[in-house]
Amino acid sequence: MDVKPALVSAATSCRLPTKFWGASTATPRQNTAIGLRLPGKQSCFALLLAKLVRRRTSCRAATAAATADEISGMSDLITRGYDGILLDQYGVLHDGREVLPGVQDCLDQLHQRGIPMAIVSNSPCESPNALLRLESLGLATDYFTNVVTSGDQAKRYLEALISEAAPVRLRCVFISHADHAERGTWSPEQLRSMGMELVSSIEECDFILANGVQVCYKGTLSEIESNYESDASDWGVFGKVLETAAKGQRPLIISNPDCVVHRKNGVLANCPGQFAKKYSASGGKHLYVFGKPGKEIFREASRALEVCGARRICHVGDSLIHDVGGAAGAGFDSVLVCGGIHAPELQGMSVSDLCRRKGAPCPTFTMSTFHW
Repeated sequence: MDVKPALVSAATSCRLPTKFWGASTATPRQNTAIGLRLPGKQSCFALLLAKLVRRRTSCRAATAAATADEISGMSDLITRGYDGILLDQYGVLHDGREVLPGVQDCLDQLHQRGIPMAIVSNSPCESPNALLRLESLGLATDYFTNVVTSGDQAKRYLEALISEAAPVRLRCVFISHADHAERGTWSPEQLRSMGMELVSSIEECDFILANGVQVCYKGTLSEIESNYESDASDWGVFGKVLETAAKGQRPLIISNPDCVVHRKNGVLANCPGQFAKKYSASGGKHLYVFGKPGKEIFREASRALEVCGARRICHVGDSLIHDVGGAAGAGFDSVLVCGGIHAPELQGMSVSDLCRRKGAPCPTFTMSTFHW
C-alpha cells in the first residue's frame, strides 16, 4: 500500500526562492513556490500551479510609451481603435464605499458600443464576491465579461499547497480584516474547511497569509486588532510578527499586493503590500505575492475579451507600478487615472517625472478620472 509521508516542519526544511515579484515581472509560477520537503520526496508547488493555469503563448508588440498622451475621456480612447478594456477597481470605478462620479455613464457608453470589459483587481476577494461587491455599489456587473482577482490566484495556489501536504494540515498565521464578512474576504472557517490549521505563533506556523491589515492571528483565541489600515506609523503587533517571520524565514503569502488604496475624499488606506516591504527589509526571503503587476492576471482576464473579438486591448488603472507596469509587462497599452492613488504626488510633478522617480514605465495615455 502506498502511504503518504508525513510533513516535516517548515522550521528546518523550507526550500524557497528569493524573488519578490512586486519588484520584478516574475509570475507566481516563475517564483518557485513553497517547497516544504516531504521525506523521500522533494516537492515543487510551482509545477502544480503551472498545471492549474494555462500559460499564454502568443506575443504582443506593445511597449512602454516614452511619454503619455492626455486623453479627454474613454470616448477619445475608443476613437483611437481600442476594442477591449481591462479595468482596475479601486480608484477607477469606486473608492470602496461609493461609485466614483461619471463611472456608470462611462460603462453604459462602452457597453452600448459593444466594447467588452473585464476587471483585473488586486483584491483578496474571490471573483464571485468581487462581483457581489460591485452590485452592492450599484454597478451593472453584466457589462463585464470576466473578473479576475489576486484572491482567485492565491486561492488556487493555496489549494495546491494543501493538496500536496495532505493529510497533514498546514499551519497558518492569518492576518485579515475585522469585517471580513462585509468585505467578502475569507473567513477563518473557510480556511479551516480548505484544510488549514490557524495558529497564533510564528514559531509553530508553516506560513503567514496576509489578506488584510486589521487583525493578527485571525481565527484564534489570541486575535490582536490594529489601526494600521488608517495609520501607517502604527505597526503594532505586525512589526514584531513580520520581523520574527523574516528572522525565522517563514514564508509570507500576500493575496492583495496593493500598498495603499484610494478611499473617499482622497484618503489612502494601507494594504498588505506594505507588509512585503517590511518583511523584505527585515531579511525575509520567502515572499509570495499574487495579482498585479504579474503578467498572468492580465492575460487571464484578457482571454475573455479576445473571445469577444477584441484585438486592441487597453488597461485602465490608477497605479504606476501595479497597473501601468503590469500592463506593459503583459504587452498591453495603459491609461493612468491621475485622480487615484497618485493624485497627491501629481500635484507637484508631471507624470513622466513621477515615472522616473518610481522607476515605472510611462503609461500610454493619462486622464483625470474614468469618464466618457
